[in-house]
Amino acid sequence: MTEHQMVLTTKQRVYLLGILCVAGVIYFYPFLYSSVVWAANRQFLYEGRTPVKLPFRWISGEGGGLALKKPEASIKLFDSTLSISDHGVRKISDDQRSSFLGQMGIHDAAGEHDEGAEPFASAGFICGRAGVSASSGIEIFECFSPDLRYSIQYFGRSQDVRQASEIASQIVR
Repeated sequence: MTEHQMVLTTKQRVYLLGILCVAGVIYFYPFLYSSVVWAANRQFLYEGRTPVKLPFRWISGEGGGLALKKPEASIKLFDSTLSISDHGVRKISDDQRSSFLGQMGIHDAAGEHDEGAEPFASAGFICGRAGVSASSGIEIFECFSPDLRYSIQYFGRSQDVRQASEIASQIVR
């Protein structure tokens, strides 16, 4: 090849740069979108009474109760999701509580959580086992507030568990 054949014209450089920019925006769209939405909605009142501050890029998701998600930074298969449902004040006996937790596969008042749920358990939530290996980088588990008023479901990346726990701790005080 001669030197003349290797040189791109200005028009070709502009096209190449444009293609790279469009590809970058498409690939990182989840990050860009969630950053903009988070910036506009990073604080809110849950149920009109409890102030909640969301960690970076946690935005509204789909589902009942409080549904939040943290999208991947680039186009991937799934988002981390956190769902919190308020079941109202419950007056239950210790036997009813034990029975309910037993039905959920939790046979201990402190829970039988996997290591991945530790941020939730250390915040006082009662968590069940998920049966998902932490080595996969994905966590799935369900937790309850000590009074069983709130149920919390988490599905997502291991690195997002701590932030999800911080969000849940703001709501369940």
